[in-house]
Amino acid sequence: MGTKYDTLHCTAADFPVQRTRHLRFVELWKIGDWVIKAYLQSAHRDELPDGYLVRTRPFIEGQLSTAEGTKPAHRIGFVILSHGAISNWVMFDWWSSLHLYQRIFQVEGMPPDRFVAGPLGLFQCVYDLRITAFESEAWRKHVVENPRPDIQAYLAAQLRIDV
Repeated sequence: MGTKYDTLHCTAADFPVQRTRHLRFVELWKIGDWVIKAYLQSAHRDELPDGYLVRTRPFIEGQLSTAEGTKPAHRIGFVILSHGAISNWVMFDWWSSLHLYQRIFQVEGMPPDRFVAGPLGLFQCVYDLRITAFESEAWRKHVVENPRPDIQAYLAAQLRIDV
């Protein structure tokens, strides 16, 4: 017997094999006037592959000029280095008042030898969203809804979980 949802299709083959995901704050990056929280999201192990961080930081530094055009420019953000089951990504997010801006890049090679702009419309996988949700709540709590916005408390709020 069919239902009104017969046109929706979702099969186990649409999803990679389930495995533990490691969501880890790695370090703070101070780049010029910017402070960026660096995170790992990994389907493999709870540490970054060799060279991932070292090659990503200068790449992100080169993206800051794009983010500088956002007003107000708080110069605060986070980066997710996603070491996924199928592919690898770098997401650069930055805050402007109540808004979060993002650039996504696919990583070619490991360690990265190239960063390619992600497809238009792509946002994040469900595991990267866990980090973004945590960062959103920390920004809301410590900055947006705080009568005395506390950037240091925001920067000190750091996620370290396995899901």
